[in-house]
Amino acid sequence: MWTDFDQYVEELKSKQNLIPLQIYDLATNIERHELSNPSSLHDSWLDVYTVREIRNPERPFECKALIELRLLGQMHDRYISISYENVASHEFIGSTNGFNVTDTFHGDILKHAIIVLDEGMFRHKLEFRSGSKLSIDFKDLEITEEMI
Repeated sequence: MWTDFDQYVEELKSKQNLIPLQIYDLATNIERHELSNPSSLHDSWLDVYTVREIRNPERPFECKALIELRLLGQMHDRYISISYENVASHEFIGSTNGFNVTDTFHGDILKHAIIVLDEGMFRHKLEFRSGSKLSIDFKDLEITEEMI
């Protein structure tokens, strides 16, 4: 993933016409990456990771994968929920938080990035303090915040 945020944003700006607004905002909004912003994914903790297959009972073989991610915000005052729709693939490699396993299993999120793939697909990559890595390929997402 990018080590230089400005370079990362410039790369996405060059592809802005290919990226839906909600995805572009998550990717480039500095508030979602800052070290001390309550809306940031940085330093938030994994609360829920749910994989669902949405089926129509009348046509059960035509299903859509959906992933729901809920994070406890870095200031522990809100949940940040991301719902990924039309998921093409996902991978979660989890490992315990060696810094403080009683604090949180995966540790806090160190960084995240959106990558533009082909054919209207996007990849959200998240890296955790423990070394855990989450990667989700999707077509659309919705992000919400709920104050605790």
